[in-house]
Amino acid sequence: MEVLTSLSEPINKTFDRHSENVELGERARRNEDRKRFYIKVLILFLIQLCIMIFVFFTFHYISVIKQWIGGHLWLMYFLGLVNGYNVIILLRVPTIERFFPFNAITLSIFALFHSIIVAQLTSETDAFTKSLSFFFILITSTVIFVFTTRYSHDITDYFDQYFYVFTIPLVLMPAFIVVFAVKGFEIMLTKVFMAFASIHFLFFLSITAQTLQGGHSIEVDQQDYVLGSMQIFTEIICSSLSVTALSDGSTSSEYYWFTTIFLIFNIQLAYFFILASHPTLTIIIIWCCFNAFEFNSNDKNTKWVETTKNMAVALKIIKKSIKIIIKMVPKNTKKIIKSDQVQGNALVHHHRKQQDYIYNKLIHEIEITTKAKINSTKD
Repeated sequence: MEVLTSLSEPINKTFDRHSENVELGERARRNEDRKRFYIKVLILFLIQLCIMIFVFFTFHYISVIKQWIGGHLWLMYFLGLVNGYNVIILLRVPTIERFFPFNAITLSIFALFHSIIVAQLTSETDAFTKSLSFFFILITSTVIFVFTTRYSHDITDYFDQYFYVFTIPLVLMPAFIVVFAVKGFEIMLTKVFMAFASIHFLFFLSITAQTLQGGHSIEVDQQDYVLGSMQIFTEIICSSLSVTALSDGSTSSEYYWFTTIFLIFNIQLAYFFILASHPTLTIIIIWCCFNAFEFNSNDKNTKWVETTKNMAVALKIIKKSIKIIIKMVPKNTKKIIKSDQVQGNALVHHHRKQQDYIYNKLIHEIEITTKAKINSTKD
């Protein structure tokens, strides 16, 4: 028995070191894959951003192109339709990442066509200069993306449940905007476009990540990607800034009307944001909303009075929204947490079972070898 113990001790140490090395190697591999994913997302994002900036300044400085597209409104309908199909392809094809260069071409077409739609509409209204602020929002979102990767849920689950909530506005908005432009409602067009334009920008990084990781049916680790929550964060801030900019010179009723529409259309986004992000970000969002309401008043003398009233209205809206969200949160949260726990427990159980099998096999071989040596010694 002493011989068996003396033989098993070094094997135990070797086995433990081997397990630790395997675990460290697996962790290093995951970190390396994650870094590569970040680099791919950021590179593609910068390419998309360059395309957008190029298109915007082309429309701004080359009036011939702007006039030609403005004289062929059917092209706007076509671009909006193709843009919607691109989104469906990028989000619903399970193996989109294998179709290189098809995936890159489709993603580039989405960025290009979307940029043309945005540039044409904003250049025809007073929203052109205001729309440039979205570029800074997008740049900020990449920084948030890098530094908040610990707080996330599976964005593909959310796309599966609320896919049409995202897709329908994305496909229909260009058509609605063109109708507003044709009918001559330029002021209404500016307000509606700027209030909902961030819904389009929500897709830029989301679609990029989905494309790189494999389309709709990919599996994203909960602790790896914060893409969904980060985009919701920037989307709400961006919309708050947009509504604030659009409130200049408008009546209070118009301002609240657009704010109400924004909340109705984005209640699903706020719900997902509460699920997927850190509570500190929620506080920042509320603070930004308060600031948006604060700068609504153009009269400096009545600014603080109006601010108090607007903050009271904002609190009521937020309170009602939170009540609705709280009623919805437990269902999906429990499912996600339970699913993660079941998968994690199953993985740990499988790993331990495999370790026990290898260990018992080694002990069995040691016993056989030891008995053979003892028998040979007796003989």
